[in-house]
Amino acid sequence: ILVCSECNWFGHKEDGLDTCPYCYAPVEIRKMLKPWGFAPERGDAVKFEDEDEDKTYAEAPYYSHVPEESQMIPYKGQIRFANLENRQVLTVNMGKSKHGFNICRCCGGAEVADPKNTGKIKVTQPFHNNAPVCRHDMIEQEVYLGYEFLTDMFMLDIAYDTTKLVSNKTTQEKILLRIAATTLQEAIKKAVSLELDIDYNEINGGWMSRIDDENMLHLELFFYDNLTSGAGYSSLIGSVLEKVLKRTRVILECDCSRACKNCLDNFYNQRNHDLFDRHLGLQLLEYAETGFLPENYDPTAQHNYLIPLLHLITEETGTPESQIGMEFEVLPALYKKPVSTKEKMYLNPYDLTDWLPNTFMEYTSLSKKVIN
Repeated sequence: ILVCSECNWFGHKEDGLDTCPYCYAPVEIRKMLKPWGFAPERGDAVKFEDEDEDKTYAEAPYYSHVPEESQMIPYKGQIRFANLENRQVLTVNMGKSKHGFNICRCCGGAEVADPKNTGKIKVTQPFHNNAPVCRHDMIEQEVYLGYEFLTDMFMLDIAYDTTKLVSNKTTQEKILLRIAATTLQEAIKKAVSLELDIDYNEINGGWMSRIDDENMLHLELFFYDNLTSGAGYSSLIGSVLEKVLKRTRVILECDCSRACKNCLDNFYNQRNHDLFDRHLGLQLLEYAETGFLPENYDPTAQHNYLIPLLHLITEETGTPESQIGMEFEVLPALYKKPVSTKEKMYLNPYDLTDWLPNTFMEYTSLSKKVIN
């Protein structure tokens, strides 16, 4: 299969593509196995106290359809949508750090491929019989495990202004965009299940970023029926989209800090719990529906965000807060920050919480302060 190195597009080797038709990033050719089943290591049950597991997860779903303009239905603000039938979706487990699995072609024994690529293979036979034990002479290395199927799909397209909002330009911007899109996609998925009165797991989905012919970025959130060939739920989303987005807003207006079990967190999405941030999701939803940028913080809110940084500067440099001599402005995290100078630093809430040490180092670099 062909897998994009940046987004969730996939294709087949026969397509002959070198770059992704969605984001124009390079594509990688990888081997994929469609497993018919699984068995425990060495074919024996493992005692709980003896378990030594390497946990891996299926990636966010991949799909291969590049939408045509004629398929998109305008909604409001920056939003368009499309109902798509019989589209290919790929669910794939790439192992650790996308190094896949080492699999014996003779017995089917497998192991998680070592990201450090030490060359040591520790495959074991997953069954017992009267034949000699497999010697694992035919090992396929770094193979993905996956399953490709056809299903109905609903696509929500958001025209996205990368000149004013975070994009894929820098590592930090890429993280914030991923947080915002992942959160909004999850909130919409929950809203759909509530509005259609179906089980949370009846539908699945993901998101991708696409660059169109005019070099405009689009965020495409897609939802599909989990049953092969579709149960028809995703095709109903367009008819109740207004109600779904209202429910999405209610979900994201929870009173928790970033996410909790009352709004976004549940057992099935636990691998994304560290990504969820209802504030960023709500900012993206507001922009999608109205085209308006997030509102700036008032002076009190900005000062509250700045307290940890100001305390750190005072403790590490010995400079009283009143003599710091640099102006700070805190912007909503979805904003693309202007370049900071020695007179003024532009920050967002993540700079003042998760990335506070890096922010302090940037401050010392700009101000040339000496740490005590």
